[in-house]
Amino acid sequence: MILLPRVFRIFSIFAGFLLLGSCEAQNQKYYKGKLHSNSYWSDRDEFPEIIKEWYKNEGFDFVALSDHKIIAADENWKTLPKDSTYQKGFLEYLKKCGKDWVECHYHFFGSTFSNAGHPWLMVQADKLYPHSLIKSMESGKFYATTGVDLEKVTFKNNSLSIKIKTEVAVRYKIQFIAAHSSKSRYEVLKTIPRTTAEFVLPMGYLFVRAKILSGKPKKNPCKEGDFEVAWAQAFLPEPPSKI
Repeated sequence: MILLPRVFRIFSIFAGFLLLGSCEAQNQKYYKGKLHSNSYWSDRDEFPEIIKEWYKNEGFDFVALSDHKIIAADENWKTLPKDSTYQKGFLEYLKKCGKDWVECHYHFFGSTFSNAGHPWLMVQADKLYPHSLIKSMESGKFYATTGVDLEKVTFKNNSLSIKIKTEVAVRYKIQFIAAHSSKSRYEVLKTIPRTTAEFVLPMGYLFVRAKILSGKPKKNPCKEGDFEVAWAQAFLPEPPSKI
């Protein structure tokens, strides 16, 4: 049985935070982040410090530890499985966080593991601060992805426009998905095999969103045959008075 450290921030901000100083960005940019990540504090299989370090090393700007029904405070005891994978991970953790700081890390991917990193959010904000990120997310200025990057996502006059940040030799297609008020399920209304697309939401539909599919395999797939995708936030139809 091991004792987990007590001090963790629920919302952790990574690199670039101190570099902003008084020079506030004039234009908004996308910040890469993960809002759902569990650790040994609840039902997953990694230490919080290692989780945060992994996301930082993978180029994420922020991560939220969202362990179920518990706040990372006081003491929390955890009995590790006897499996050699967990025992080895614990020994590496001791080395890293002990007197002899050693660069080491382990992660396994597959249907039986937590598969760190997928999917994540790209949040369009003016700066890398919690209040800016939260404000942008509340305004719908974000998209989810497992690897596909988007240059533009706009919704105006009930028209959803998508522009993909393309990679060489990768094929893409954009699906526009909506749900009609008379039906109980959503449907794909249009599929466009291009890197830019625009779709006008017809009358009678409750929302529209886009799913972007690529031909590039995932870096760390849950199962064989997984490809990188992205999902735009769902947009509600604008009232006639605003169009």
